[in-house]
Amino acid sequence: MLSQGSRCDGAASRGGDRRFCWLAFAGCALVLSAFGLLRVHWSILDGYDLGIFDQAVWHYAHFQAPIVTLKGDGFNIWGDHFHPIIAAWAPLYWIWDDVRMLIIGQALVVAAAVFPVHHFLARRLDAWVRVLTVLAVVGWPVLTLAAYDVHEIAFAVPLLAWAVDALDRRRDVQVAVACALLLLVREDMGALVFMIGLVRVAWAPGRAPGEHRTRRDAVMGAALMVVGLAVFALVTTVVIPHFAAQGYQYWDYPQLGSGPKGALLGVLKAPWHAIGLLFWPPMKLGTWALLLVPLALLPLRSPYALIGLPIMLERMLSARESLWTPMYQYNAPVWIVVVLAGVAGYGSLSPRWKQRLAPRRLVLLVVAVVLDVGVAVALLVNAGQLARGGDDRAAAAAWVPADTCVLTDNRMAAAFTHTNRVSVPGFTQHRQDFVVLDWAPLQTAPLPGGLDTAAVSRQIVADGFHQVARFGDVAIWQAPDYAGPDASACGPAAS
Repeated sequence: MLSQGSRCDGAASRGGDRRFCWLAFAGCALVLSAFGLLRVHWSILDGYDLGIFDQAVWHYAHFQAPIVTLKGDGFNIWGDHFHPIIAAWAPLYWIWDDVRMLIIGQALVVAAAVFPVHHFLARRLDAWVRVLTVLAVVGWPVLTLAAYDVHEIAFAVPLLAWAVDALDRRRDVQVAVACALLLLVREDMGALVFMIGLVRVAWAPGRAPGEHRTRRDAVMGAALMVVGLAVFALVTTVVIPHFAAQGYQYWDYPQLGSGPKGALLGVLKAPWHAIGLLFWPPMKLGTWALLLVPLALLPLRSPYALIGLPIMLERMLSARESLWTPMYQYNAPVWIVVVLAGVAGYGSLSPRWKQRLAPRRLVLLVVAVVLDVGVAVALLVNAGQLARGGDDRAAAAAWVPADTCVLTDNRMAAAFTHTNRVSVPGFTQHRQDFVVLDWAPLQTAPLPGGLDTAAVSRQIVADGFHQVARFGDVAIWQAPDYAGPDASACGPAAS
């Protein structure tokens, strides 16, 4: 075990460890920023999710309701998910009104996990603390989060690390503050707060050897469990439906039953069926393996691993195949939990098993590094493929006048969020001045109802739009009644 002086914070901290933490924070922030900034440089400016969060945070920065026209006409983002914590990014736009500030802001948020992760590891390990801290904070799931622009789940990474570290040190005030902030990240964080409370009640981690669970453990744990479930229920049944007439839209478990009640009954009636859905098709099993095998399955020895379980259940039981994949941003908060759980699991091994594992620690470290590098290369190669035609997309975005209403596809949407009222096909009935479509083979767009680029182009031609410019694969059509820019109806603040 390391001394108390190896912590990153507190008066007793060693200067070297403090310097390491701040240097690691800066280095991780630079690495995580690079992925998103490269995509902007290559004009890969997705509407989903970069444009969505850019619109919401831009409105927060201007003290306006977070209207996101990429989700629909006059659509308040609180009708989709409950994530008021993203307003913390708003001051960044007071410094520089550019979408790149949002990418940098996310990198800073995630990199802040360095401090609680190092704090936790330094108490429990006697070697490789600094290396493992960096590998945890820029692990392959976190790189995946950074490579797909911006998402509210980024805030969960440092907050979960802080919550687990505080839980491990029995710092109730810090646990409570971390959990309160988690509840502002997303509606499903209530389930994670419930699990934090359950771990406190059932295991009371952080006790001295021979110390029994106390009444404080029961009260604190029960309070977290009740608050977590209460906030989840309140947000999904009252808050979100208040902003969305169709109610909460993410009860997506038809293989279990219809709606939340049906899904719960389905689990109770056929638990083995539900368990099977967690691991099959094979893609799901691959995601589980990539999260646990590089850590030698050690997270399964710690109750801390249960904290990440609700996210995995939500994903693996869903009918949306995209949620099952390893290359998905929701792996990042799970990863930070299982890393800390793996370290705790290692600490619970007997001296004999630790001795057996010691020669293999270097192998696990090499596996982790190779996995990180492999995923980073794969993400950059994918971005490089999407970068083809980036100059054409940039030229097309620059050609369209500001304060005009623009209909565009996913790959270009965020290029217009600071200058225009922008929508994507299928989500708007608002009048449009220009339609901008990318015909490149790798272009994908979130078009509901089976629409594709060709179908959209046929419809706009039928509506009288005529092509006015073309830059490579990117074509621009203008409305027949276009009368010039109109900031009130077609500026970035328009709904």
